[in-house]
Amino acid sequence: MLSSYAAQSLQILLDAFPAFKDSVKEQEDYFEIEVRSPSGYELCISTDCNELTVYFAEHHHHFSNFDEQKNIENLPAEDAAAAIQYLRDLLTGVTGIAVWYKNGKFLMSHTFLLQDGPYAYQTNFIQRWLMRKRTVDVRVWS
Repeated sequence: MLSSYAAQSLQILLDAFPAFKDSVKEQEDYFEIEVRSPSGYELCISTDCNELTVYFAEHHHHFSNFDEQKNIENLPAEDAAAAIQYLRDLLTGVTGIAVWYKNGKFLMSHTFLLQDGPYAYQTNFIQRWLMRKRTVDVRVWS
């Protein structure tokens, strides 16, 4: 049986993305939604550990709120609203995922606005210098 957090999050997400309904898998007290993008990358949405997380390609993003003691606050409506906006931007081509490598080994990944390109966050000389020997691949929904 889904936890209260998972059940509320799932309902909000399915209201926004009804096409995901057939891809829901309930796992004890959490759910997973797994779909393949037109570009071939796996998208997974999960509430494992009472935390809403979106995975796409080699990247993942947590949608959680924390209290003053750094404990996760279970706020499904707020977490789901943020995840919905993130997903809409990804699915409509507003954002993409930059996957960085050094010598062929995964280093990191981040979400970026496609119009700005994956290098937009490198705003100073030190950041550009640190990234000089790295390569980047871009992952998009379609």
